[in-house]
Amino acid sequence: MLVSCHLVAQQQDNNGPAECRIVGGKDVVVHVGSKAVTLNDGQVVIVLGVSNGNATVKLQLQDGSVGIVQVPASCISKMERAPESTPLKTTQNTNIKGPGLPDLKVQPSESSNSTPATTLSPSAISKQKPSALEALKAPTMTISDPSRLKLLANARPGDVVMLKNGTWKDASLIVTKGGDERRPLLIRAETPGQVVLCGASSLQLNAPYVTVDGLVFKEGGLRESKSNVIEMNSHHCILQNTAVIDYNPPTFKTTYHWVFIPGHHNLVNKCYFKGKNNQGPVIATKEPDCRYNSVTGCYFKDIPLMIKANGREIIKVVGEGHVSAGSQDGAFCTIEGNLFDHADGEGVEFISLKSNFNKVLGNTFVSSAGCLNIRRGSYNELKDNVILGRAVERAQGIRMAGEHNVVEHNFISGCEYGIQISSGEYFAKALTPSYVVNDRDGTAENKATYPQNRLTTISGNTMACNTGPDLDIGVGEYKKHWPENQNVLIPEECLIEKNLCFRPRGGVSVIGQFPDLHAPLNQFTFKPNTYADNVLYGGSVNFTPASSGFRQMPMPQGWSEEKAASEFTPLTSSDVGPDWVIALRNEGHFPEENSQTESTPEIHKKKSKGTKAP
Repeated sequence: MLVSCHLVAQQQDNNGPAECRIVGGKDVVVHVGSKAVTLNDGQVVIVLGVSNGNATVKLQLQDGSVGIVQVPASCISKMERAPESTPLKTTQNTNIKGPGLPDLKVQPSESSNSTPATTLSPSAISKQKPSALEALKAPTMTISDPSRLKLLANARPGDVVMLKNGTWKDASLIVTKGGDERRPLLIRAETPGQVVLCGASSLQLNAPYVTVDGLVFKEGGLRESKSNVIEMNSHHCILQNTAVIDYNPPTFKTTYHWVFIPGHHNLVNKCYFKGKNNQGPVIATKEPDCRYNSVTGCYFKDIPLMIKANGREIIKVVGEGHVSAGSQDGAFCTIEGNLFDHADGEGVEFISLKSNFNKVLGNTFVSSAGCLNIRRGSYNELKDNVILGRAVERAQGIRMAGEHNVVEHNFISGCEYGIQISSGEYFAKALTPSYVVNDRDGTAENKATYPQNRLTTISGNTMACNTGPDLDIGVGEYKKHWPENQNVLIPEECLIEKNLCFRPRGGVSVIGQFPDLHAPLNQFTFKPNTYADNVLYGGSVNFTPASSGFRQMPMPQGWSEEKAASEFTPLTSSDVGPDWVIALRNEGHFPEENSQTESTPEIHKKKSKGTKAP
């Protein structure tokens, strides 16, 4: 939410962004990721463009680095000439990398007594006259139908390409000319949501600094597995306010992604994805060069469950660390502020991290089969997420495999388990003649099926009403598929502290794995984990090494799950996705949301295990 932050545009030509001034008499603090930037009254920023009610703002920091955020266009005031730009003050002297995180929290500085600025509703934004900045961003090129898409080759940095409203069948949008840091190329719908790409339409962003806004893919699907619906092959591109709805091939085995990101520093923001029923993830990155990509403010809805269909994650992040847990490189991907609503996919992982240095922050998962999984990777952060399993089949919490991962301040309820710290695989040599090398028949480097969990931090999480254990320390995957796989390395040197577990119907809350001391496993020794200041309400500990770190208490009088979750704010459909989708939904004019995804033999109709978990 924006607080007392008004942008005033200066006149400019059509070839560049607008310099803008912060006015309103109060300083504000803009949170760019984990970094706080103070914007002073009268401070100058750069507005790269305005689309669908949001202004994309570039912040030049004191150390010369750059951050980009989005703020509501309703905060743009009258035209006014701005003075020369001056650097912004930041609380950290660290480069802000990536295209930035839109719709981030903005709050008044501690010295400010400002009141929140008025923000127009999505429907009001869609009906109001264009603001000053939107007028500055009038089209420099108009494309009326798919036959004229070759005109994209004539685009120049700073151009605004408008696609006329209508149905575009079998359109191939291949962008080979982009923009630059100060003059991005904008490709937008004439009216957000009214350029419908159907048939076998697709989009490829093969040039840098391109923003695509307001498109819809529906009433079709690709016919072959050779390509993807949307590809972000370059860098510093933004896909925003765009929807992909039931865009599926005739057969399940036709494999493609809805958004595929081999490039770096790209952003998928405020998009809507519903009903993918074929093989392949909804969104995926590609190693080795995909770094600093972000998925923020998106709505993933009604992705049907396909059992035994591995590779249907909702988001899969692959990068450095996929093979070597100790690598100091990674994918550096941010997944923040998204809503996953009945987003089942394969029913095992709704987010799969197979790389290092990723952040999964402030997302909400509702009645979705699968788990939030650090499948293999290190130095990942999972914070402030809300997982509401609601006792549906296969709804699970968080699990992980790797080193130096942090799982902090998450809420997990109504799931088959809360947090699982899996055992890992020893792969330096064969312990028995039956060991199967995990090298893809000699075509890849051998790696652990599951890396060992070491130096992991599990802190400040709340778990409530889960049917299975709230905390599993090493039981998961231990000696699974032994001896072909060697998953015999229990977690060690992990910190498990300040977690709360609520079990209204009692039962075991904490379980753990003791190592097998028989040959050949008696050669392994493990350093202890640390357990401190954890509280179990109504549950028990069934793992002696952890007992001293868990205080067992009766259920609080008058307890409710709502009270336990009071410090968390789950996202709703009004918080995420394109503004035009929210406006249509509010007005009762978005029937696509309630349409049934076409059934295939592979779809599994999940069941509820009851109205309330124990």
